[in-house]
Amino acid sequence: KSSGDLHTGGLLGYINGRTIQNVNLYFNDCQLLVQSLSFEEAARNTNEGTNSAYLGGLVGETYNKCTIANINFAGFNTFDGSQIGTTTTMESIQNTIPGGGNYRGENYIGGLVGRMRYTEMKNCIYFGSEGSKDYIKMNGHESPDSAFCGGLVGMIRTATNGVKSSITNCEIINAYVYAAATNKNQDYGDPDIYVGGIVGATYIHDTNNSVDIEACAVINTDVYGLGNDYMAVYSGGIAGGATWQNNGLNIEDCYVTGGSVIANLEASSNVTLKSAVESAAGGIVGSIIYQAKSSITNCSVIDVVIDSKANYTGSSFNNNLSSYAAGIAAFNSDSNSYTIKNSYSNALVTASTTLNSTTIQPTRTNVYALASNETISTDQGITSEVKINSLTISGTTYKITWDGNTCFIS
Repeated sequence: KSSGDLHTGGLLGYINGRTIQNVNLYFNDCQLLVQSLSFEEAARNTNEGTNSAYLGGLVGETYNKCTIANINFAGFNTFDGSQIGTTTTMESIQNTIPGGGNYRGENYIGGLVGRMRYTEMKNCIYFGSEGSKDYIKMNGHESPDSAFCGGLVGMIRTATNGVKSSITNCEIINAYVYAAATNKNQDYGDPDIYVGGIVGATYIHDTNNSVDIEACAVINTDVYGLGNDYMAVYSGGIAGGATWQNNGLNIEDCYVTGGSVIANLEASSNVTLKSAVESAAGGIVGSIIYQAKSSITNCSVIDVVIDSKANYTGSSFNNNLSSYAAGIAAFNSDSNSYTIKNSYSNALVTASTTLNSTTIQPTRTNVYALASNETISTDQGITSEVKINSLTISGTTYKITWDGNTCFIS
């Protein structure tokens, strides 16, 4: 009945107010593994942020004005001394039974950092090998409140101390970012899982703070999120999601090329969907929810496959299941929550909402060339909003492209 956290990293488990810079980490045929197996007793443990697991290729968690700079995570050819893609598997397994409350029994995994708080990351690279021995993987089995998996950072969280977090000029290449979580507890208001090529999600508790992701690239990388039962799932080429009250996630000069972004929700016959549960996959961002004031500027999604599926295997459907897919940003709960400027996508975008694999409620399936409910600048290269709603696409694939003036569906 432990109430402790697990911090695991390729170099360090946890840092506070420190700088790590100019480091080459070469991992060949290695495994980084964290397993959270404790049981949290609600009456005994009332502390926020307990019994969680943090795993990063560099460090498990950073806190309080840290800097991560010039980090190269790759493999090494022992025959000729050249750099190659890493053959390292990273896996975080959450088997903790949460006793109740937010931020307990959660899972944070990133190719470099599991969770960043008040930290600047710049000029970092994760270089994968495209092989079966190279992945960033997370599994949450015991109804976590939330779970986070990112190609570089699992989650960025910041609050009211005025210290910003940012990721600048970083890349992930030839990687497989996979996360799955199961939640069978209907007492949670909104259990969710976030998966992203750069960061799983950003949480900001301050109207005057924001997170900036600038000049970053996701190259030939597959991003896959699976939510089971009550677990909403959000996948994004750059970020799985931006969430919490009045926060700002600003993504600028970033691109995603090659690979895929997949969100898959499987609600079993053992559960009754009492509230809305959705899957969402976006070329840049999976979801922007609550009152997040965010922006996407000068970004592109090139030759990426984007797919969102939501399937319920129960005997009846109560209109609480839906799926969203978009070339830029898939889902948001506030039409004024973000703006898009000078951004482009030629992604292959598909989505489906099914009951026992049979198409249902086509209005619950949402496919967008660019984004849902977006505010698009008319002076920065995108001349009008493109919105395609309510397509019944089960068994059919639509390729949606945009040349700045015309939307093509084929």
